Amino acid sequence: MMGITSSFGSNWQLKHGTRFSMMMAAVFFGGGHLVAALGVHYHNLYALYLGLGVLSGIGMGLNYSQPIKVLISWFPDRRGFAGGMAIAGFGLGATFFAPLVQTI
Repeated sequence: MMGITSSFGSNWQLKHGTRFSMMMAAVFFGGGHLVAALGVHYHNLYALYLGLGVLSGIGMGLNYSQPIKVLISWFPDRRGFAGGMAIAGFGLGATFFAPLVQTI
């Protein structure tokens, strides 16, 4: 869902504005975690999939396109490099923090 939503998120952001787009991203992401928590509490696997997979994925995809757009506008002569570094930082953050979280 993140990939699908992030491909449409930049056009949606241009139509509705950055603040509204970020607010909707926060609502979807937080709401998805609440639905997933209810799914865990009531032992419902479908609610967990809906919450973390669909709703939080939509929120993450809407939020993901915003910083990429800003970085590309900051570095107009190196747009591909700026976008690639942002995407690499997103992936490396998960790579480094996942083992750290498991040790805590």
